[in-house]
Amino acid sequence: MISFTVYYNACTVQSSSEAEYNFHFNNLFRTLSSEHCDGLYCEKDKLYGGMNTDSTAIQQNDKISLAEKEIDSILKTWVRFFSIDIGWINEFNKIIVRYAKYFKLLKFFLGHTDCVNSVQFSSDGSKIVSSSDDKTIRIYFEDTWIGSMMHNFSPDSSKIVLSSMDNTIRLWDTLGEELKNLEGHSSLVTDVQFSPDGQTIVSSSNDSIVIVWDVKSGERLCQLLGHSDIVSKAQFSPDGRYVVSCSHDKTIKIWSVASGKELKQLEGHSDLVNDVQYLPNGQIIVSCSWDGTIRFWDVKSSQEIQNLEGHTGCVTGVDVSPDGGIIGSSSYDHKIGLWG
Repeated sequence: MISFTVYYNACTVQSSSEAEYNFHFNNLFRTLSSEHCDGLYCEKDKLYGGMNTDSTAIQQNDKISLAEKEIDSILKTWVRFFSIDIGWINEFNKIIVRYAKYFKLLKFFLGHTDCVNSVQFSSDGSKIVSSSDDKTIRIYFEDTWIGSMMHNFSPDSSKIVLSSMDNTIRLWDTLGEELKNLEGHSSLVTDVQFSPDGQTIVSSSNDSIVIVWDVKSGERLCQLLGHSDIVSKAQFSPDGRYVVSCSHDKTIKIWSVASGKELKQLEGHSDLVNDVQYLPNGQIIVSCSWDGTIRFWDVKSSQEIQNLEGHTGCVTGVDVSPDGGIIGSSSYDHKIGLWG
């Protein structure tokens, strides 16, 4: 008796024969079409595939048909050549549908003469700004360096928040007046970010603590305790309800802003984690590390879903374009990578 389980959201379909398996497998892809799903991946052995939603039903159906043939062929190959029952997949793997994209390297930007420490998209996604140990800040439009700019504006661009090596966080308006001097960290502040609504700020520090601040009052709303080493970066989720942080302790943590409690811990990097960002859908997190990799994580399952390799040095920073379609990365190899 062959038993196979297809997982799609909360629905589980079990079949007692290979014929029934083929029937339900086809139904799965018809469901994908109706739900406009962007991708799928297979856990454990990290078999990933991407299906991007096109503007026409014909293009979408062609891509779904292609993915169906590819996955079905792979599964049949496992069964035929490796004598693995379809039931093996039920016990050790899940085919999981996710709103994820399969990223690949698009290009490298050159120009810096020393290690590149950070990379960030402009709000309209048309430019990339980078900073480097060569003492320059560069803005790239297509392949051209066009100047420099400031970082960490509030969502409405009325305020600027700056982290400092004197352990403080300074809030300024765009006229150059200092509004607040936030004190609470016991070591240098590594990063500060506004929440999506601009009402709160999250900061990370060498003291291994993440703090959420109220912009109006300057008071600490909560301290997020759990990392055992320097916290490199902390960022709000797109809805502002959660904070994701990464650390030299090689972990990524997801926190509840309301309760201040740790909800999830993501592990997989083999060296300290330098940067972490949410994709716009809030369901995927991207991170980079001294191990030279860029990794994507599914928030719900806490599983790694993609591992990008291409830089030849430590990856110091990542950023996500406004539409989530392109990832920018910076590295000690003096390059800025675009992945999409």
